[in-house]
Parts: sequence; C-alpha cells; structure tokens
Amino acid sequence: MNKKNEKLKIDEWVKIGVIGVDSAHVLVCDPCYIDSEWTKEDGDIEKLLKVKDTEEIIDMEAVLQKGRTYKSEWKEGITYNEGIERGLLKSVPVKQTHTFSLDGCFRETCKKSEGGQLNYKKGHAGVGVVCSSGFGDGTYNVFVKYDNFDNWGQRIVELKVVFVSEKEREAFKNMDRDRNNR
Repeated sequence: MNKKNEKLKIDEWVKIGVIGVDSAHVLVCDPCYIDSEWTKEDGDIEKLLKVKDTEEIIDMEAVLQKGRTYKSEWKEGITYNEGIERGLLKSVPVKQTHTFSLDGCFRETCKKSEGGQLNYKKGHAGVGVVCSSGFGDGTYNVFVKYDNFDNWGQRIVELKVVFVSEKEREAFKNMDRDRNNR
C-alpha cells in the first residue's frame, strides 16, 4: 500500500513531528508568504515600567543589558517582580503593530493573551498568527487530526502544538502548591 492511500486514524491526535523553539514564540503561517511579506526590522520593543507614585519610567531593556533581571533588587530589598506584584510598578502597554516580523511577533505576545494576529503588508489580517510557547524555548510535539471526506479523501482538520503536557501541568501545579504551603 503506498503512503498516499494509507488509511490514517480518524478523529484522533497523531504526532507528525516536533518544532524547535529558540525565541519563546511559535508562528503559524503559509511558508509562501515568508519571502514576500516578512519584514526584516530591528526590534525596538520597549520593556518599560512606570513607578506608580512618581510616574518615573524605568527602561527594563537598559536594566537587563546591565546583566540584571526582574528578580534583581529594584529598591529597598524589593525586586522588580515584587514591585509589579505589589502594584508599585506597572507595565507600560506595548503598542501592537501586527507586523509580520520578529518585532511584530514579540509585540503580539506581550499582550495578556500571549498571542495574536499578524497582518499582510497592506494591513489586512491573515498572514499568520503567533503565540508564546508555554515556558519558553525547547522542542515541542506537533499533532494533527484527520477526517475522511469521501470524494476528497482523508484530510487534516486540526493542528495542535503541545507546549506543556497534562503530566507536566500537574507536576508544575504540585510544585506551586508545595511552594505556597511553605
């Protein structure tokens, strides 16, 4: 039996491969648009925080370039993360550009939804979608579902990338509960 006529599992997730991630993002797009629509640009995404009481702006990009992190001390024993959690620091919203570019991908994933639409150069939607990849970089399993359409044959009807498996989710939740119970 040749592969084209091979019967595939219907309505079950079938692993088709893995995707390697080094930018903490995954992009879904038609590869024919990469050469014509992708914009190669220098990313200028700002990581800005505003101090609630003084309205002072902290450029986290500059802080990070000095080898510090959000876990570094901001002031008086409080880290940047703790400042955000306590409401002392507030993230300045990042302007969404929806540009089909690396910078556009980063901007779309800065939203609360951690993903969004990327647009064609003419401005209309559809060139791709991007999302954050669970806990960041790594190799992730990719699955599809098939269905049979008589005259058309078997076709892929769904695509799924698993960033955090059910087993891993439960392990992370247990770790969080253990930390909170200390």
